Amino acid sequence: MESTQVLIALLVVTWVAGGAAIALVMARSGHDLGLWLALGVLLGPFTAFFAFERHVLDRDRRAPRTAELRTGPFDVLAGIDDSEESIEAVRAALSLFGDSVTSLTLATALDYEASASFTGIAPQSRAYSRLADVASGLEFDPIEIVLLYGPPGETIGRLAQETGFELIVLGARGQGMSEALFGSVTEELIGSAPVPVFVGPRVSASSVSSTRGSTRSGTPSAGARGDTNPDRHLAGGGERS
Repeated sequence: MESTQVLIALLVVTWVAGGAAIALVMARSGHDLGLWLALGVLLGPFTAFFAFERHVLDRDRRAPRTAELRTGPFDVLAGIDDSEESIEAVRAALSLFGDSVTSLTLATALDYEASASFTGIAPQSRAYSRLADVASGLEFDPIEIVLLYGPPGETIGRLAQETGFELIVLGARGQGMSEALFGSVTEELIGSAPVPVFVGPRVSASSVSSTRGSTRSGTPSAGARGDTNPDRHLAGGGERS
């Protein structure tokens, strides 16, 4: 009887561990960790069948696309997450390069599941609101907002290359458990980005409170934040094709 219980326990642990391992691999590939963990616990190693199917679909999404090439001395793409460092990096870049910056685009990366019409409206809306709030605190106009889907480092680097940005701006570090589990997007892009990467300074708690009061006049409109696929918008309202 005792040996049977031990065997059952081992089978359960193996089942859950196999599913969890697949979930971690999928999260590193830009998918929702919570969703795939739930699927992994339920299906165990059989989650691999669904993971392979998603891998094939993701590979098709990553196919090269034709995009209009930007011109100008400094077209800047800034990766924004939940950390204050990502915002301070943009401020530092604008202060350093000044009038050399001809365009500024704020981008954030969501997992692939957020691009679906039935699951993505809420995360898209939150992400758009976050970027609009950041844009309202920057002394630059106009600012474009872009929502990306997939691994942050890969999608930001690909957007910079395809759209012709001359500089990527990133915070010194990200925020949350995802960075501890999957590594720093900044470190990844420094080693692989197709264009130069500007890394902003680290931010202390005291400097965070002192910089939050600085905003420019005007509030970005909501634009099309309720759309199922907002993708690109100007922070002042309107949609960029």
